[in-house]
Amino acid sequence: RTEKRKMAFQQRRRRNRGGIDPTLMLLLMKLFAQIQQMPYKPPATLFIMGVNIAVHLNDMLIPFSISSVCLHPAKILFGWDIKRLVLSAFVHADD
Repeated sequence: RTEKRKMAFQQRRRRNRGGIDPTLMLLLMKLFAQIQQMPYKPPATLFIMGVNIAVHLNDMLIPFSISSVCLHPAKILFGWDIKRLVLSAFVHADD
């Protein structure tokens, strides 16, 4: 499964020629403009957004498989696998 992710990452990188996707760049610029207009900028929310963006842009940093962090209630309740509550918010299956 890790090999499949690496191949998808390489294909995406080839498609973008090693740069950032233009659509993503426009979305980031729009997000930055909206944050600048806010009178109060919540630091915790901005930090979590930054982590989400970093994980999305550099999915090779993720040292685990998607199946090990997906939200699985039985494993959380009966296996006390609490990391799934946190990590499932940052890793998305369609990435």
